[in-house]
Amino acid sequence: MATRVAIVGGGISGLSTAFRIRQRLPEAELLVLEAGERLGGSMATRQVSGYRIETGPNGFLDNKPHTLELVRDLGLEDRLLPADAASKIRYLFLDGRLVPLPTSPPGFLLSSVLPWHAKLRVLLEPWRPVGPGDETLAEFGRRRLGKAVVERLLDPFVAGIFAGAPQQLSVAAAFPAVKALEQEYGSLIRGMRARARARRRGGEAVAGSPAGGATGPSGHLHSFKEGMGELVAALEGRLGESVLRSVRVREVRRVGEAFEVHCEDGRSERVDAVVSAAPAFRAAEYLRPLSEPLAEALSAIPYAAVAVVATGFKREDFDHPLCGFGFICPSREQRRILGVLFTSSIYPGHRAPEGRVLLRTMVGGVRAPELVSLPDEALVELVREEHCVTMGVRWGEPEVVEIVRWPRGIPQYEVGHLERVARIEALCAEVGGLFVTGNHQRGVGVNDCVRDAGRIAEAVHRWVTQRG
Repeated sequence: MATRVAIVGGGISGLSTAFRIRQRLPEAELLVLEAGERLGGSMATRQVSGYRIETGPNGFLDNKPHTLELVRDLGLEDRLLPADAASKIRYLFLDGRLVPLPTSPPGFLLSSVLPWHAKLRVLLEPWRPVGPGDETLAEFGRRRLGKAVVERLLDPFVAGIFAGAPQQLSVAAAFPAVKALEQEYGSLIRGMRARARARRRGGEAVAGSPAGGATGPSGHLHSFKEGMGELVAALEGRLGESVLRSVRVREVRRVGEAFEVHCEDGRSERVDAVVSAAPAFRAAEYLRPLSEPLAEALSAIPYAAVAVVATGFKREDFDHPLCGFGFICPSREQRRILGVLFTSSIYPGHRAPEGRVLLRTMVGGVRAPELVSLPDEALVELVREEHCVTMGVRWGEPEVVEIVRWPRGIPQYEVGHLERVARIEALCAEVGGLFVTGNHQRGVGVNDCVRDAGRIAEAVHRWVTQRG
């Protein structure tokens, strides 16, 4: 009898894990159980009046190979869409105006992002002592780079990625490559120089290197011609009848050496292994009958609420050049938005109709979660007012408004997260045949989820092989 594997959750983690398991165990019977009517989790592309609006990730960086490898295996190379070169230009809303982020060390020294005393403090970084194994990003940043860097750079950087706060996030869990530089070289600056020399010698990127521009991410951003939804559709196409929509798992129980997966519609499936790829709070619910400690560890992972407000305009109705990627706001500026993406400038010709522009404004996060639940009209008015303050633009009625709310949107890797993940893995091993993945474990980005899919698929293959 063929091995049966249930994958609970049809987001990018669940779909890519199922695809990788099928590659390793082609004879296995897979069941991908998705509670919703559509697949992809937060990753979806909405087509609205000629605009292509992402509900979640805007793309992925090519500084890690995992998503590009998946794209190749799916035969999607000709669908890839690199971001426009101008998207390397990024801004901070700082001291009441938009300031371009420097993209090189000389540019950093000449930039107004930091005052001179703060720049001098950064230059002293190689002589700072190595810190503890885990600490908040704010503690790490103050110790190595100074208070001004935390307030002006790290704070908005964290808001843009996690919708979080540097005073809460673990540097080792949220930014492991940065912490690794300190651990390996005793200094971020020395480490970045050493990595740069290694890249020049080898002619390629060093694995795990965070080096890019002076303050920007490394790698080039990519999406697909018709949006990130193309990746979801391709995975669904490969998995075929293995994917079941609108099937909400109620509980998972152990029955002898197998598992029984009970669903709210009365369906019950007996399987040999279970991969949980749902959000941590959902996984805690259906895994509680298997392990109370596991459920407690999963439910302890906090999430940040986020609202995405997409607005589309005729070009002549939006008086701003929109040159670049967009901007983020440090909390010291006391703005009611986290940042704005100039979506139609990032992927010109592919996200807005000709003669139109598209922006995505992020609201909420750990700074102001209450704003996410504002009525639509109030949320649009908030965005209108914030665009006026930050970009100097006054607009009337947009052609298109699309609002997406994620009440529990982005997991927060607080101090102790790595220990919690290790405990989750150990508790799964105690059960045997149970595996947990998702953006709440080892990275919130698309690359991170796809990388972990490969790790989980290999673990499932190993477990099945050992059982004989």
